Amino acid sequence: MVNIHMIAPQLPIFREEAVRNYFQKREQRSRLRFYFWPIVACFWVLLSLFLIIGGLAYSTDIPEYTPGAGVILGKETANQLETDSAVAVIFVAPKYAKQLKPGQAVRVTLGISNTDIETSIKQVEPGLVDPRTVAQRYRLTARPYLPLTQPAAAVLVELPNLEPGAFTGSLLKARVTVGKESIYSFLVNKLKDL
Repeated sequence: MVNIHMIAPQLPIFREEAVRNYFQKREQRSRLRFYFWPIVACFWVLLSLFLIIGGLAYSTDIPEYTPGAGVILGKETANQLETDSAVAVIFVAPKYAKQLKPGQAVRVTLGISNTDIETSIKQVEPGLVDPRTVAQRYRLTARPYLPLTQPAAAVLVELPNLEPGAFTGSLLKARVTVGKESIYSFLVNKLKDL
């Protein structure tokens, strides 16, 4: 008996040229799909920008402020601090008491005129003060509108270009610098607040 497999020649099913053309076209398609250079270049540029912006946000510090309120004090306090300018006491939330130091920046806004004065902390009062202590220490007993209703940290600031005693008893608002934080942590805290 004759074996059919032995008689039939071992010829390929596809022509060699057709197979070669098939693989060349397939390789060209995959190269175009994965290595289209403008897309790859844009990807690397965007990735680089993202990393640079992230690095800057993590390493750049911005000042952290806390609001405060205060009163311009009389000539006696200015004389005690040996200054020719008006002096104000500013009250800050008790949680910032340990962060307050002489020399820290303060932006003071005076009453109705909304005049801004850049200054710094001259002296930090020890411990927390309550309304009664403040009224006695700074002779503010005739001021029922004192901006203090509970214990707070108190700082004294010099108000340049204001005569001592000229605006005694005037109320003011303040922004006290209490530290620094990175832009990244600032944004994370703001997102948590939402």
